[in-house]
Amino acid sequence: MDEKEILAEYSTEAERLELAPGDNWDPRPGQLATDSAGPEGAMKFEQGVGKQTAQFQWYCSWARLALTDGQAEQRALAQLKKFPTLDVWDAIDKNGHALFNGIAEEAAGGELDALADYVADSCEHSDADRDTAG
Repeated sequence: MDEKEILAEYSTEAERLELAPGDNWDPRPGQLATDSAGPEGAMKFEQGVGKQTAQFQWYCSWARLALTDGQAEQRALAQLKKFPTLDVWDAIDKNGHALFNGIAEEAAGGELDALADYVADSCEHSDADRDTAG
């Protein structure tokens, strides 16, 4: 798939998923952009990459809310429990399943350190940007 096709796939999934309050979808995520062609031409993507990108951004959006808004923490954690029902789950290997299941188990027990570590490692440069204007 070329950039136009992968961005259409991403946009379709972004329309289906609801980000945490205050977050906005980036219309052109950096990891899906093909600004410069390499020696073999423009970058191509496998079908599903746009959808998976949106689903990971959705996860990061709700994870950040769980960590930053005590009043919304339980709602955010309830959203995160839906992650294994998304298509991206099938693309994640058993180590990834163990990671996300471990995060969920710890969060259910009130421990958010693993979630915070994931956000710091994987969501810092997410294209779902929190609207700090309010």
